[in-house]
Amino acid sequence: YYHLRRVDIKHNFAPHFLPMYLLSDPSLSAASPPLISLHVFNVISSVLQLSAVFVSGAFLWWNVWLSTFVQTMVFVAANKVYTVQYFGWLFGLLPMVVGGLRAKSWMRLRGPSLMLGVCLVLWLVSAYLLEF
Repeated sequence: YYHLRRVDIKHNFAPHFLPMYLLSDPSLSAASPPLISLHVFNVISSVLQLSAVFVSGAFLWWNVWLSTFVQTMVFVAANKVYTVQYFGWLFGLLPMVVGGLRAKSWMRLRGPSLMLGVCLVLWLVSAYLLEF
């Protein structure tokens, strides 16, 4: 029940960050009132998240490790709160998925991995400067 009503608007990588931030304090919105409440937004996003997890598992039923990784990735990425420690869930499963990749495929992941690392550092530095 806690995660259905949880609102954490700081250090949040979630795509829901801005709507949650604006809905959490009506004075932050523009002149017009919000179309839905924060509670309704939370329920809708939870239903969409669980649907995406179910669909990703249904499409990848043939590969247990890939299915587990993709379902975890979808769950974490679609979560209303997505902080940096959630990457640990993905990194823990990554060796199981990468082990099945060919060397050429693995080499193609270097660029996106480097970009992810740079983005994380920039995001966390800006969050640190915001807080302190």
